[in-house]
Amino acid sequence: MSLNVDLLLTGGKIYTGVKDPAPVEAIAVKSGRICAVGKINELCVLNAKNKIDLKDKILIPGLIDAHNHLSYYSQLLLLLDCRTPLNGEISDLLNKIQSKAKNTPAGQLIRGWGFAEYKAREHRYPTRAELDEAAPANPVIITHASGHSAVANSLMLKLMKIDAQTPDPQGGKIERDPITNEPTGVLHDAAMFQHSLEALMMEFGTLSLEERIAILERGAVEYARVGITTVGDPGTMPTHFSAYQEAARNNRFSTVGDQ
Repeated sequence: MSLNVDLLLTGGKIYTGVKDPAPVEAIAVKSGRICAVGKINELCVLNAKNKIDLKDKILIPGLIDAHNHLSYYSQLLLLLDCRTPLNGEISDLLNKIQSKAKNTPAGQLIRGWGFAEYKAREHRYPTRAELDEAAPANPVIITHASGHSAVANSLMLKLMKIDAQTPDPQGGKIERDPITNEPTGVLHDAAMFQHSLEALMMEFGTLSLEERIAILERGAVEYARVGITTVGDPGTMPTHFSAYQEAARNNRFSTVGDQ
């Protein structure tokens, strides 16, 4: 009698993470767990509900990251994605902000994340004037990929009450024009605290439990899509922990890879 399994994967380069005595050509899965590995002629006798031909692609075990801010990343997905491709141009970022501004009511904040000046072809931040031109009716702040810096336009600086007379806060720096002393829009650490990792964490805590779970679920989908199946979130606060617990109780992360 043939053994019933849920899934059989064949036709690819399969790595199990251990030193196998013989090349693994197929993997069988039942009830969410690997139940057999071996050669195709050994496993093809299984009665598989679903079969996947890997078409010579590589299959590896799910990745485990022991230090990864899933909760922070999940919140960032709610913001404008300003991640910088290698040798990407500042104009591409400005076009993205301009497009967002056209569909955003005047006065409403535009928040972005992921910009990295060291990846941009120009090796610089966008200027305050460039951001003003891209979104003349909206305050704009773009958080750096590191989470330790940000760049803002004039309306945003006004909301943050930062001008030529504003002193650098303890633990932070406001970059300035060397002649006029006016802020360039680039802020570091405590100077952009309102839009820092800590501020996002505090904002997360003001949301309902279902909203928090939905945010984490969205991030988990992205992680599963690139093969990250387990993380240790070092920034977990009680509001994050309760959302993780409730999501686990209700299997909210169990099938995110299928979405």
